[in-house]
Amino acid sequence: MKNYKIIGFNPLILGNPSIFVRDFSRSVLENIISLIEADELLASLNPRSLVSSEPLKTNDASESFLKNSNETGQSYGQQLTNFVSPNFTIESQTAFATNSYSSYLSQIGSRENFSISEIKVSPTTKINHTLSEKLDRIELESGFFRNNASSSNIILANAVVEKIHSNLLQDIIAAARRTQLQFVARIKAGTDLDAYTEQWFVRPFIDPLGSTVASGFASASALLKMASDAKVISLQRAESLLEVPTKFSDPDVAAAIEARSRPEPQGWFHTGGAIHGSQEAWAKGYTGKGVRYMSNDSGADYAHPDLLGTWAYIEDPASPYYGLPQMFDSWSSYVAAFDFRLGTSFIADGVADYADTSATALGNFRYSPLGAKVEHNYIVPNTSLSGVYHYGSHPDKALANKAEILNGIFGDGTAVKGERAAILVVDEEKAGVYDTVYVDLNFNFDFTDETPARLTRDFTYQEVAALDYNNDNLNDISGGLVYFISDGKTALPTLDWYWGIPGSFFGNGDLVAFHVMDDSEGGGDHGMGTTSVAVGQGVVTGSVFAGPDGTPQAGGRGLVVGPGKDVASTQNGNWYISPFIEDGYIYAGLGYDGISGTSDDIQIVSNSWGFSGINNDGYDYQSRLIDSINRTLAPNTALLFSTGNGAPGYGTVAPPSPASGIGVGASTLFGSIGLFESIASAKQIVGGDVMSWSNRGPGVNIDAGVDVVATGAFGTGADPLNQTLTYSKTKLALWS
Repeated sequence: MKNYKIIGFNPLILGNPSIFVRDFSRSVLENIISLIEADELLASLNPRSLVSSEPLKTNDASESFLKNSNETGQSYGQQLTNFVSPNFTIESQTAFATNSYSSYLSQIGSRENFSISEIKVSPTTKINHTLSEKLDRIELESGFFRNNASSSNIILANAVVEKIHSNLLQDIIAAARRTQLQFVARIKAGTDLDAYTEQWFVRPFIDPLGSTVASGFASASALLKMASDAKVISLQRAESLLEVPTKFSDPDVAAAIEARSRPEPQGWFHTGGAIHGSQEAWAKGYTGKGVRYMSNDSGADYAHPDLLGTWAYIEDPASPYYGLPQMFDSWSSYVAAFDFRLGTSFIADGVADYADTSATALGNFRYSPLGAKVEHNYIVPNTSLSGVYHYGSHPDKALANKAEILNGIFGDGTAVKGERAAILVVDEEKAGVYDTVYVDLNFNFDFTDETPARLTRDFTYQEVAALDYNNDNLNDISGGLVYFISDGKTALPTLDWYWGIPGSFFGNGDLVAFHVMDDSEGGGDHGMGTTSVAVGQGVVTGSVFAGPDGTPQAGGRGLVVGPGKDVASTQNGNWYISPFIEDGYIYAGLGYDGISGTSDDIQIVSNSWGFSGINNDGYDYQSRLIDSINRTLAPNTALLFSTGNGAPGYGTVAPPSPASGIGVGASTLFGSIGLFESIASAKQIVGGDVMSWSNRGPGVNIDAGVDVVATGAFGTGADPLNQTLTYSKTKLALWS
């Protein structure tokens, strides 16, 4: 005996090529959509219930059908023959001759290859035709509900569909019957999803709105049921919903970078008094000392000379993280939670910025890093006090894209593009305490010639792994910032109170937490720009166009100088691939210790992104959630938000726009960097004016929308080191 189930939403669509009935009463709709548990039940349906309860709401097609039926006296069964799909093969006309609609249904239902998918939605329908077809395919082509006696009834109303992000809905439509889809659900605290999946976990931390997030794997049909649960707020893919910023592209600039050709840009100057008056502020004692700044973006390259030594430290002597750099990684934290709760291997597979270093060796070893084609022989320094070395693959894919170039110069030519650099973890100060990380940055499979990152805990800024190729005291290749090495007992920062992951989950020396500027990921080098314009130290005097042999720019004073001379910098890296909008703000307010109002809280958060597709800025869910977090968990944190790039236009502020936030528009730096912006006349030099595409206020909340403007067009900024490394014929080209 077969079991059938029909999925649909109000209004129910039947018939082809026209619409049979556009709408039914609720009671009749529930009767039609209900599970047909056996063939015998097909015959028990009362066709008269379609019209006997309440007046029908019809469109032109259904009115024509009913009118024709009433005038000719034809039976419903006879009329249906004019509306069924031509794909049906009616074996006998007996059912229609006897005017028995139920017999007709019974006849169709008894067919071995019976498929409801043969009933199509007419293109003439006046309702949401596209959505109707999608829902038809969910049921009819994938067969999620057919032959599934354990399934409960389901009606997909528009309100349910709206809970599912369009990206995930596409996955549901395309998925095969038993395919497990990875999902992220925003739920009310205490919601149990066991009825929909056994592979799920929930974040123990509850936000100020009383909600949290759950994630896991579930079938497409289970996700549809999950969306109908009143305690489920929304469903999405396990990916970011942010709009990735568009990188400025100019073929002349690209050619100049590749060839290091002339002409060099003229008129460069650092952003001093002429733009934001930083030097005047410093002279009055306002240097940013004691302030923690976070860029909520794609990360920053702290090996870059202009950012070297600008990162924040944990300064509480009672903290287990005392003396370690302070960084946060929303995406990698989430990935770690998956590995801990569901037994996945995401970290080992290299999808996070946490490196799996659980492999060990007692000396030199053979290893094939992620992306490698062959094993290599690695040489280790004789510095381990225990004699046990840990090793693994570096997380930076941008560095991996240079593997073939670097190995071709420094190595034996066996490394390939996309091969991860190997990393080595060593206990050099105390046996069994892993405090030093080597990265094979030149891909020569020899760690003895590398400058390692050292977690010295003495605030001396030795935590970056970098290579100074030409010995000019300016780093050229970056291995990123190391801010934590697992010891088998101390939790990876924030993972204990936020995701419930104990320190014992990662063994001693088995994991290294990196912060890298991986411009190959979503957001590119955008976060590098937002960080360098805030805390850049003006160390580099040359430019990427002229190279180290070019004329020093900015009069030798340093090209990129931010107003935050003494500001301590931290990051929420990988922001453009994280599925959670709230993580950075919770971290800003609670820091490493999970407690508001302590020394590791963040004072300023930069958010140079937005959701241009949402018009109700301030009233949208994201804005309200961020505002609630800011007021309750991070009351001492200033949140800066870009107003967006969708202007000109009145009231074009893009959310998030929390009421407690500060809206920042884009001004210009015209006339200062000739290669980018050639000036035809003196009239064009309007430095500091608002850029034409910068969004304007007022906001929906009847506020100004734009509270302040800052350089957002044609400004100077630092590029990540690994992005600017190129190879031309016989020499390596690096900028300094």
